[in-house]
Amino acid sequence: MGWGLLLFAAAWIGLTALLFIALPIGRGIAGDLRLLLAEAKLLASVVAATAALAWIEGRSLLSYGLGGPQPLGERSGAASGASCFSRC
Repeated sequence: MGWGLLLFAAAWIGLTALLFIALPIGRGIAGDLRLLLAEAKLLASVVAATAALAWIEGRSLLSYGLGGPQPLGERSGAASGASCFSRC
């Protein structure tokens, strides 16, 4: 478990740095679109690091908390996520 977490952190940090250096976001892009592109790069680096770790460990990508039975149901996650965005 410990080595997996360290390997994931190293892969995620490396991939994030690589994406932001290799694919810089231009200054001419509007603020909201720049934010969306930055978030997309972060999501891509997390998914890639998770996929790499799943491949190394010989596990499915869905075995990392992305699938399986939901004890509180699927709607509880959506409700808690919506509550985070509904702050004024």
